[in-house]
Amino acid sequence: MDASLRRPVRQTRTGALLLDMWASQGARRSPKRERQGSRSPDAGWRQAGLPQLASNEEPHTGRLSGFNVLVQYKEGSRLANLCKDECYGSASDQLGAFLLTLEEALFLVAELRALVVECKGGTGTVNADAFFRSCCTTVLDFPQRYAAYRHLRLAGWVVRPDALKFGADFLLYDGRVSECHAQYAVIIAKPTMQWKDVLTGSRLALLVAKELLLVMFLSGTRGELLDPTSEVATLSSFVSSQDARITEIAAKQWFPHLG
Repeated sequence: MDASLRRPVRQTRTGALLLDMWASQGARRSPKRERQGSRSPDAGWRQAGLPQLASNEEPHTGRLSGFNVLVQYKEGSRLANLCKDECYGSASDQLGAFLLTLEEALFLVAELRALVVECKGGTGTVNADAFFRSCCTTVLDFPQRYAAYRHLRLAGWVVRPDALKFGADFLLYDGRVSECHAQYAVIIAKPTMQWKDVLTGSRLALLVAKELLLVMFLSGTRGELLDPTSEVATLSSFVSSQDARITEIAAKQWFPHLG
């Protein structure tokens, strides 16, 4: 990866924080778990040489239940290995199933083609676009949440959504969750966010030995593509639009005496 992509676009000091702004198209670290191929979001997960189901294997079927998708699996199956190796969902040995968040499920549907989802009423499975619109109806600001999740996954991070207890939206790991601690607590910044919120999030992240990463959407518009009731609200159109363009800001504690 070009070393220039690891440098901040702009560095700013404000109060007790040091802010590093990064280009939205570049990963900003040297991953311990190097993967083959490009990590560009536009290249797509499948082109990056990352794990997916064999071409002759049928994708597993998950059932939408509220804010989660429940997927039955067989031990040793490709989906089970994928979820365990790449840390998708939460496994329930008693149920023999994985409980996926909507972001995780949509990523497995749209990017890895490893899952199909059956919505309420048992009317059969739906495609990625229909599932995307269903998620938008269920969760406020789901398009931004999924865009952030997808961007970070494509950058090579293991992204865990169970970050509420840390006051964040996601946690980023540089490997399997069982093998390392989270490096970043991610907060999706809203237009109403104030600097005192950033300071609070940074202090909280510091208490649990993490850094704060702000994910911002600077397009300033919410077009027709984000209307979940519209038939033109296709997932592919959204992720390639300006509404899904991300700016990342790392907020670190600033020690003036260290320069």
